[in-house]
Amino acid sequence: MPCPPEIILELTARCNHACPFCYCNWHEEGETVPEDLPTSAWRKIIRHCVDAGALVLQFSGGEPLLRKDIGTLVSYARELLPAGGLMLFTNGTLMTPRRFAFLKRKSVIVGTSLPCLATYGAMTGRGRGRERILESIRQAAKSKWAMSVRITGNRTNAFEAVETVLAAAEAGAGAVMVEPAMLCGRAANTPELALERGEWNEIRREVEKLKLPRRMKPNFCDELVCECRDMPRAMRARYGVKDFSCTCGTLFGAVGPDGRYRRCIHLKDALPFPC
Repeated sequence: MPCPPEIILELTARCNHACPFCYCNWHEEGETVPEDLPTSAWRKIIRHCVDAGALVLQFSGGEPLLRKDIGTLVSYARELLPAGGLMLFTNGTLMTPRRFAFLKRKSVIVGTSLPCLATYGAMTGRGRGRERILESIRQAAKSKWAMSVRITGNRTNAFEAVETVLAAAEAGAGAVMVEPAMLCGRAANTPELALERGEWNEIRREVEKLKLPRRMKPNFCDELVCECRDMPRAMRARYGVKDFSCTCGTLFGAVGPDGRYRRCIHLKDALPFPC
């Protein structure tokens, strides 16, 4: 079985945010997280993925910028994939002009999270960090290497979803993804935050009404609960799983902080590498 074309590399389980909607599966086992693998182990994993046919590598976490060797790993990946796709997803609070310039030189597409505005502190534990994120988006746009932005909706921040999309667009985001919080990871322990299908559809309709330039039209992920997960029938009906078909194992796969492969980022069970 060939390797999926895109592999998400969860370089670390550590994060300087504490988002209650975080989907990272290790939070379902409490707040203890696996230790980081050494640089040498991740180099072997990157080499293995490329040799197995991966065309796109996405560096994620946790917060990947917490790793001191992130530059080394990005450079190694670019060496192995001179014309391939490299991406890095960060909460943005550790981004600096120097780091961003390095990622731009390596042609790494940078994505960040802007879940909300007024409720940013409650949703991340970072107080006024939203201003730093917005400034990073502005500076990226000025450098002609725009950042993509992910906005995750839940019952706490739903009231400001439209305002958040507007803020990201006005700051110069290259792309905006709007999605609902999913019932996995830390969010599995806070189901009261989860939007039901009707609530999510209403948010989507309001965002779609925005008159934005075509290049800034938001994309949407309608997945409320991943169909890969074993969920009670009543919960599946409540959250409308049938509306979404997960592309795990075919278009993408994930390697967790422990170095084990998962066919979907929302699953806890690891598998042998598919090659």
